[in-house]
Amino acid sequence: MKSKKHYTIKGESGILRFSGSELMYIEVDGYLSTFYFEDGSTFSKTVSLKKLEEQLDESFFRINRNCIVNLSQRLKFMKKERRLSIREKTTLTVSNRQIKKLEKTLMSLDNTFIG
Repeated sequence: MKSKKHYTIKGESGILRFSGSELMYIEVDGYLSTFYFEDGSTFSKTVSLKKLEEQLDESFFRINRNCIVNLSQRLKFMKKERRLSIREKTTLTVSNRQIKKLEKTLMSLDNTFIG
């Protein structure tokens, strides 16, 4: 379920166009949303996560009040610890409210199960 959609965002530092599959996650601090990409780069824009959530495709999932992750990335969900690791680069906390929903969403994606 790789995001095939392309996005364009305009921030204080310029305009950025990218493929949704390049975006690992978005984290917000107040209204400043920072986009984190696979290559280690970031881009910031003043916008709420609620607005971003409405504009992103179904491969993105809000794990807590401050973060949206791209489910098409390589992920490791550690349910007991409420942690989600993205590409072994970043570990984020999943809110209690989202644990069951995230687990159900991950299990319902277009997957081939091994073992």
